[in-house]
Amino acid sequence: MQERRDHLVTVRDDANERCPFVPGLVNRLHWSYEDPSRAKGSEEERLQVFRRVRDQIQQRLVEWLKAP
Repeated sequence: MQERRDHLVTVRDDANERCPFVPGLVNRLHWSYEDPSRAKGSEEERLQVFRRVRDQIQQRLVEWLKAP
């Protein structure tokens, strides 16, 4: 038996473009965020980019889950 997936959220533009069709999917969302793997600078500066993007995604997810 195949598991049902209600939502698919992509967060990078390239993932949105490459993500295949998912059978049984009810809702596909795309939230465009900067790709932190492309961040430049020192290790600490790159880490800050990862943390910022992580926090942005978390905030968006919390808001989305609160919506009726």
